[in-house]
Amino acid sequence: MTSLLQKQEPETKIFSGNFTGSGKPEYAVSLKQFVSFEAIASCIVIMDADGNILKELVPFKPADFNFSEIDCKIDVNADGMDEILIYTGYYEGGGYELWKYSGKRFEKITEGFFEGA
Repeated sequence: MTSLLQKQEPETKIFSGNFTGSGKPEYAVSLKQFVSFEAIASCIVIMDADGNILKELVPFKPADFNFSEIDCKIDVNADGMDEILIYTGYYEGGGYELWKYSGKRFEKITEGFFEGA
């Protein structure tokens, strides 16, 4: 079993979709990297096809106790815009949050399934 301290390479997840309704290609991108046993760097942004950040869902934190990463995208209410399922946690556990773009920003719709110490 690999410990968190051995996992030093950054984890990047990229999902293409329609996250803000811009009508152009969009990408939900998350970055997570363990800095130490209790410090994790992470962020979640929406980018365009040229790599420009359109929206920050979770601003970059270079070394924080908590982290957030994208687990998947899903159009929950069939409105043509993708919601984002985020796993948020810390070194001993976490849970899930569902986020949707609403007007000019992302809003958390619901959360649950938290576990850990």
